[in-house]
Amino acid sequence: MCSDIHALLYVLLLSRRKVSGLETEDAQERKLTEAEWDDLLDQFEEKHYLSARRWKPGQDPYKLYAFNQRECERIPSNRVLRDTRHYRCTALHYGPELPPTSIIITFHNEARSTLLRTIRSVLNRTPVHLIHEIILVDDFSEDPNDCRLLTKLPKVKCLRNDRREGLIRSRVRGADAARAGVLTFLDSHCEVNKDWLPPLLQRIKEDPTCVVSPVIDIINMDTFAYVAASSDLRGGFDWSLHFKWEQLSAEQRAKRADPTEPIKTPIIAGGLFVIDRSWFNHLGRYDTAMDIWGGENFEISFRVWMCGGSLEIIPCSRVGHVFRKKHPYIFPEGNANTYIKNTRRTAEVWMDEFKLFYYSARPAARGKPYGDVHGREELRRSLNCKSFKWYLDNVYPELKIPDDSDIKSGVIRQRQNCLESRVVEGQDLPVLTLGPCMGTKAVPALNQEWLYTHGQQIRQQQHCLSLSTTFPASQVLLMPCNIRDGKQVSYMYRGPNFSYDYPYTPYCPMFARHLNVVGSSWFPPTQASLTRWRSPYPLSPTWWTGQPPWPQQSYPSRYFERWQQAKPGLFFTAYQKSFHLSRGLMDSADQKPTSKRRRSPDEERAGQRSRRSPNRSPSPQTQGLTGSPNCWFQNGPLPPGKIPTSPQKSGQPTEIKRQWEDFSHLYREKSQSRDRKPARPFDFSVMSYNILSQDLLQDNIYLYKHCRSSVLEWNHRFDNILRELEQHDADILCLQEVQEDHYQKQLKPSLESLGYHCEYKRRTGRKPDGCAVSFKRDRFSLVSQHPVEYFRRGVPLLDRDNVGLVLLLRPAGSPDSGPVLCVANTHLLYNPRRGDIKLAQLAMLLAEITQVSRLQDGSACPIILCGDFNSVPWSPLYCFIRESWLEYEGIAISKVSGQEESPRGQRQLTVPIWPQSVGVSQQCQYETSSGDAAVAEGDSCPTDRDNEARAPAAVHNHRPRIAHSLRLRSAYSHWLREGEQPEVTTCHSRTALTVDYIFYSAAQGDAAQPEHSAAPVQGLQLLARLALVDEKDVWTANGLPNERNSSDHLPLLARFRLHP
Repeated sequence: MCSDIHALLYVLLLSRRKVSGLETEDAQERKLTEAEWDDLLDQFEEKHYLSARRWKPGQDPYKLYAFNQRECERIPSNRVLRDTRHYRCTALHYGPELPPTSIIITFHNEARSTLLRTIRSVLNRTPVHLIHEIILVDDFSEDPNDCRLLTKLPKVKCLRNDRREGLIRSRVRGADAARAGVLTFLDSHCEVNKDWLPPLLQRIKEDPTCVVSPVIDIINMDTFAYVAASSDLRGGFDWSLHFKWEQLSAEQRAKRADPTEPIKTPIIAGGLFVIDRSWFNHLGRYDTAMDIWGGENFEISFRVWMCGGSLEIIPCSRVGHVFRKKHPYIFPEGNANTYIKNTRRTAEVWMDEFKLFYYSARPAARGKPYGDVHGREELRRSLNCKSFKWYLDNVYPELKIPDDSDIKSGVIRQRQNCLESRVVEGQDLPVLTLGPCMGTKAVPALNQEWLYTHGQQIRQQQHCLSLSTTFPASQVLLMPCNIRDGKQVSYMYRGPNFSYDYPYTPYCPMFARHLNVVGSSWFPPTQASLTRWRSPYPLSPTWWTGQPPWPQQSYPSRYFERWQQAKPGLFFTAYQKSFHLSRGLMDSADQKPTSKRRRSPDEERAGQRSRRSPNRSPSPQTQGLTGSPNCWFQNGPLPPGKIPTSPQKSGQPTEIKRQWEDFSHLYREKSQSRDRKPARPFDFSVMSYNILSQDLLQDNIYLYKHCRSSVLEWNHRFDNILRELEQHDADILCLQEVQEDHYQKQLKPSLESLGYHCEYKRRTGRKPDGCAVSFKRDRFSLVSQHPVEYFRRGVPLLDRDNVGLVLLLRPAGSPDSGPVLCVANTHLLYNPRRGDIKLAQLAMLLAEITQVSRLQDGSACPIILCGDFNSVPWSPLYCFIRESWLEYEGIAISKVSGQEESPRGQRQLTVPIWPQSVGVSQQCQYETSSGDAAVAEGDSCPTDRDNEARAPAAVHNHRPRIAHSLRLRSAYSHWLREGEQPEVTTCHSRTALTVDYIFYSAAQGDAAQPEHSAAPVQGLQLLARLALVDEKDVWTANGLPNERNSSDHLPLLARFRLHP
């Protein structure tokens, strides 16, 4: 009540204060006619302003600004936008005496094209008399002229910070300099739509304590298309203070009889809003102790609502905004740390006792510094603001309050010792130790307090207890929390006295027992390691079948009846079947654990080699891990007799023998028969290698049951992989399944030390691997790099996260006009039954290659295409690459890749395979604005080429035929000359196939291609290749991976000669 009265008195005083000041300011400014206004805009030298830092062919258009700079600069600054408002908005009329506004735009190293388009859209689509001024705040951009030159535009003023301040403090500076009674904050990459400002100002005039925001339309970061957003959205968030858009409920929509009425919103996005200047200052402006960006919208939203104001979205105001996937600028303290600091300040000042849910949802915030908040707390008291509970009850009742049982905290103790984390100098991650329990039961020591989350992780700040692998004798580490990592999942067993819980992980059911090995001493096994949690958490009994595999004690019979009557386990059926823990084993940790007999590798192969289809999933009875279920912590010494034994082979492991096949002598013989002197060639080597992501290995561990656990450890694998890369010493490396953390911390530094330049593209989904292309700096220079994402939002066919990477290279020492080489690397979708997705992904990659490789005369430069295509030789997809065309009428989707001998699905490819919205024509070229691209000159389709080139685009869209203009050949024949056995590039316990390739644009007369007989000219000539082997040869070395070969794929290696 006090805050409401306070706000009402403020409004009355404000309305009396505004009249004289604004009338005086308006009288001092002469109103401009429309003609004068247009003349002022035309006088601006736009072409000169946009000439700086323009995108140039060969450059990555996303590198500087995290959006497509090339497309952004192609679009004029004053383009016409479709009116995206509801049709009823056009019938509304607003009062003639609307207050003018100061428009404040802050930026740091913004693209000039987007910054100018933001300002031009404001000037072109806003009544002149409503713009008092446009204040640009340059937050210490690299080029001061980004801002200064724009002051030649009408109404534009420029302020420049003398150091980096961030969006929050820059907006406060702009507000301090503003002269109008209303402030309008805009981002620097926007476009306002028709009549965007009057509805906002009308609402401010009606209620000065209301903060209003437009509906934010979407400007696509790739195409810069302007897309209308739904007008039935409002802002929301979760307990981690993560902003999200929420659809209005059916009840809320029913209450809005008029679609033009304002929408009450619990929170605003923060980038675009209008507020009365006096109200802004009265509320305490922004929290200027916040840094750079992030969290300020929560702070100001809570403050407005709790201190007597309101937040609304105005449906009849539309402003487009470029939404990017990442920030193009640098956060001095890191993006995550800055966001945590800002949101923690918000939680501490405004969320009262509910801040505990913030810390539970964002444990990384605990212990992070957030500065002094006494000033903001005093501001809250002086404004007589309401409680956060009032906010939840009246503003955002839809935000669910977590159940207290979802999150538990406490210590993990063994007698008088507690599990703790310690920071060790020189190590990136803290280590685990046992130390004397510190603090009290209610408030334990910070490094000894652990959180058990509803995500079933045991965590401390941003780190979680995690097994190093899923194998026996695994170490327990502190790793960055990842909710999708099964090695971090644990389950709490509630003991009979209802005050103790046993931590349990499916990969280590003796987890609690083996806390004993943390530290320097080996404690008696009879002292069970228990976890005392402050909030009991009863586990659902439906997760188990039969008797649970934890220490068997004398529990009430009614307890076990619940387990014995439960349905089959959701999580642990496989693990339960793979080992049995007896009462004696659990009671005596000194005895060596028993395990079922494991079949020898020869027996495994006898039972598995006949099954060639890799898509078959193992039965639940065979999926689990075998052997001893022991696991050990990283820091503790291993107790004698506790390490499980694994099958060992006598003698040294057999090595896969591969020989070089040389074709260069054929070229010399043919070239000697020519009279003309050949141009100076350039020789180089290329490797394509799927190195097997450790994350994928662990997700599909059943494929590698023939391997010893030590062979599958990443440290062992990385040493072998790096040895292979050094041994073959290729000039260009195309690697697939490269895990991002391994790439950043190990692979990239190692390759750079060997003289390579490295480029990387991660998959767009949850999997942490991607494609990498590296080249020797003394052999090539980078002209441009082009990542290719196959995911397309809103296109069901392209909802997968695979990627490609295309590089344009120039041989070292060549002039700028010299020859170039296009190198592409990809990993297509695995699913054998989704050939339609694979063809669409391949078409998108070929379109990018076609564009990147195109020379000024219209021809294509030489091309190398490497990767794991998850398709076998002579399959429809393979033939499409090699023959440049595919008639796909009647082809079953499951037969496109040829991975399965007897595919189950018979659904056929549709016509067309991919929708036109993908932007790629049926000739695998990017579509032009006029429609489907015609077949390019030089199309290598062997039939009807001339007729197709003249056919209308609509005909191509409805023919069961796809084509591309690249002439590609495989560097391998796919058959061994002796015995005509098929080559294999991948081999594990389920399959042995060829799915990896090096394709290249063969020069005329390439001796390696039997159809050529002339001397090679203009293109690539295959000089040699590292021969592949058959399945039998691979199994002589115990399959893949093995002691020497640490991937389930073999590397492909070829030497080429580039003929200019």
